[in-house]
Amino acid sequence: MKYGTINITDRSSQNPHNENKSFILISLFAIMIVGCLDKDEKNSKDPFYTNANASWDVIRIPLIKPYELIQLNGSGEWTMNLQKTPSSASNVKGIAVVDSTILIHSVQTYCQDELVPEAWFIVSKQHKIEKGFVKAVEFKKVLLSIGIKNLKFHNVDSVFNSFSSGESIQWK
Repeated sequence: MKYGTINITDRSSQNPHNENKSFILISLFAIMIVGCLDKDEKNSKDPFYTNANASWDVIRIPLIKPYELIQLNGSGEWTMNLQKTPSSASNVKGIAVVDSTILIHSVQTYCQDELVPEAWFIVSKQHKIEKGFVKAVEFKKVLLSIGIKNLKFHNVDSVFNSFSSGESIQWK
């Protein structure tokens, strides 16, 4: 004996308008889902990388999330807070991003707990480095050890001017 499904509803008692209502409801639901998917694609840019203002009195340059250069309006000094150590790279003059590594050149700044005329910083999540250097020779040794052979620092103010006018930052 074969078993199958048995239809126990009597179609003659169903209202044909119910089928139309179901079709309309399913269609509306499908349109809403498609509309939401389209909206997500349009807004897929991370606001971290698109906004030049951190607040009403702070301007910023996004680097690699969560790192950013910030400047109090009118102060003229760019600073980047470090994440692993309770310090910052201040008075930043030159910036570069090479292979997901942030490279900073600062003047008249604190590095390794002392005020120095010049310092360099390397921040690399990939290489687990977040360090400041007082000597250019040490900075260059670490650059070579992580595979960075060519480096061009960009003027921070020029980078900000390009970014704030809607241009993407060209690090090369």
